[in-house]
Amino acid sequence: MLPVDARLTRALRNPWLLGAAGALLAWLNIGVDIVGPDQQLYIPFVRHFANSAIHPGDYIFDNENYRATLFVPLVGTLHRWLGGDLVPLLLAFHFGALFLLFSGLAAATARIDRGTAPAWVVAFLSWPPPVPGAAAALWEPSPHPRTLAVALAIWALRHAADRRAVATAVLAVASAWIHPLLGGAALLGGIFAIGWDRRLMTYLATAGLMFGAARLTWGAQGTALPLAPAQWWLDVATSGFLWLARWQWPQWASLLTWSALFAVAARALRDDDAGRDDAGRRMVRFGLAAAPLFALYVIGGALRSPLLVAMQLHRGLFILIVVAVIGVGHALETARRRGDLPLALYVACAALPLTHSLVIVSGGLLATLLATTLPSLPRAAKLALAALLGLALAARVRPSQRQHVLGEPDWLALQRWAASSTSSTTRFLAPLHLPDFRVFSERASVVGVQDGQPTIFNRALAEAWQARRHAVDGYATHDCAALAAAAQRFAADDLVTDFDCPLPLVHQEGRYRVYSSAKMPSP
Repeated sequence: MLPVDARLTRALRNPWLLGAAGALLAWLNIGVDIVGPDQQLYIPFVRHFANSAIHPGDYIFDNENYRATLFVPLVGTLHRWLGGDLVPLLLAFHFGALFLLFSGLAAATARIDRGTAPAWVVAFLSWPPPVPGAAAALWEPSPHPRTLAVALAIWALRHAADRRAVATAVLAVASAWIHPLLGGAALLGGIFAIGWDRRLMTYLATAGLMFGAARLTWGAQGTALPLAPAQWWLDVATSGFLWLARWQWPQWASLLTWSALFAVAARALRDDDAGRDDAGRRMVRFGLAAAPLFALYVIGGALRSPLLVAMQLHRGLFILIVVAVIGVGHALETARRRGDLPLALYVACAALPLTHSLVIVSGGLLATLLATTLPSLPRAAKLALAALLGLALAARVRPSQRQHVLGEPDWLALQRWAASSTSSTTRFLAPLHLPDFRVFSERASVVGVQDGQPTIFNRALAEAWQARRHAVDGYATHDCAALAAAAQRFAADDLVTDFDCPLPLVHQEGRYRVYSSAKMPSP
């Protein structure tokens, strides 16, 4: 095995260098999707928090749930202070969250590995693997609270490895403020890692004080998150992935693969490079906190409990995935230093996420791990495996196609026309295209693309959305009369279509037309 230069090794272990490198690699690999699915609501939420004169009268803001977590107040306050266009702020927030996430991964891995495993882990997670059974990945290619919450949880893992009760609690609670479910998993992981002694009392007291302070502050704003999901929401608005009984083989295969990798990681972390303490074992215990959350998810599915299913507790598996990748990276680096793993295979395995294929990534990783456990396997066979993985990379590499693309030019031009040429109180009935009409028009809409998502914890909002969700049915059949009736029913000032209607035209951008509801004949 060729010796690795000591300065290069230090660079490949430096969390701050790797944080910046990871954010850049993630951008090159995945790109940035400013107007991803969840941004259809987050962008209007942030704008409305910064300036309540934007989107006035929009029913989606008739409750406080839109600012029930810290993400919207945090970014909205920054937008209020800085002013200007929101997009650059969202980009800066996204890259800041990625930097925090990858630097945390590097720091946690460096705690238990003396070699270059931190760089391997950062490269391997430059493509976010999907969480089994969830419509979510480990992190998002858009300015999303989940990315920041995962980053804070990973830093909580790093401090939990050293049983730093106060730091772990602060970071886990901060993660919960951003994303309650992911932060809750980190809080439980901290309990598992710290253990049952006096430090646990310090941990719980710190977390309790932080939650109490948040309750006093946010409670005055009415932003506490009620846990009373509507039963019908699960039947109408929820995809089948929420129910364990509807899982198909890809979800089960993913769960079994990550469970197997976690078992490998647990064995590798049992004897970490530190050799003096149980940092690796504490990381394993932190990851095991996903097990009771998944068990509650299974019980909720069996009982058909709206609350337990709606909370999507299986997303807590993200901490198991993180610990699994850290432990596997350590195992591979140990095998490389021992001479059992050729450098070419080590590098090829780290590059597999460039394929954006979970089958190739997990298959190549399992094959590499198997090769390291077979001492009788010739080195030539391992090099052949590296060549095979290289061919898979060459055939399936998927460079990012999402380099800050906002959407169809005519659709964006129409929204910007609405923002600059209509009254701030104008309400629109618009087709459910991406990005949602609210995003750049800064105007109220009768109904939007993602309006069903926040309704799960607010029955009044759910009923309002249920009443409005069929207002757009006329777009599928080009039924101008039905759309005109829906516009008048919900007091929309203007109707947007992508086809001709025998109605008074106000404005046109390409194939998109705006008709004035005030001038429409009565239905």
